[in-house]
Amino acid sequence: MALLARLAVVVGALALAACYDPDLRDCTVTCKLASDCAGDQTCGPAGLCVGPGATSCSASEQPDAAVAATVVLHVTVDGKGSVVVDAKPAMTCVAAGNHGDCTYAIAAQTAHHLVAAPQAGRSFMTWAGACTGSATTCAITPSDATTVGATFQH
Repeated sequence: MALLARLAVVVGALALAACYDPDLRDCTVTCKLASDCAGDQTCGPAGLCVGPGATSCSASEQPDAAVAATVVLHVTVDGKGSVVVDAKPAMTCVAAGNHGDCTYAIAAQTAHHLVAAPQAGRSFMTWAGACTGSATTCAITPSDATTVGATFQH
């Protein structure tokens, strides 16, 4: 649950960031309240987050208008298989034994493809949540927190 709370803070802060950085510690970030800043940073009198690790972004790190906010993707795997999420970098949720439970931060309002990969000698059964059907691929374009489940033969 602590990971979800951290992701929620990061997701909320990214929407307000002056530049993109997953931890919001290596960029100057504009703020109105201390809650707009990361971790141990505070909102300074100039309207910028200040504190340990607060430095300015280089020109190459400045935001692109197309940089999207992130949302939480929760993936569950039931049975003998894994799910690959095509985010950058690609993420794989693997069943340990017969169950996998993974949480990722992915770009919102962006198409993502998920691929169900059964272990040798097993088969993919069905998707649940934001994905449906029995095809081994699924496309989602999340605008908020999203859950996807994949069931494989045990």
